[in-house]
Amino acid sequence: MEGVANNRLLTRDNLATRKNLDDVSCIFCCERESVVHLLFDCCVARLVWCDISDITDKAVGADFE
Repeated sequence: MEGVANNRLLTRDNLATRKNLDDVSCIFCCERESVVHLLFDCCVARLVWCDISDITDKAVGADFE
């Protein structure tokens, strides 16, 4: 979780700061890929969090907390 909290995951926007990367869009939804997008805002992430919430009977995946 340290990489998430410190924005050190190798998402496309972070990779673009390290090398020339022409496309920083998410492969699932074409929005700009960032840590928050990848974990919470992407349509695929939302579906995963919804399934986990249904299984655990708790609302999870709204934010880092």
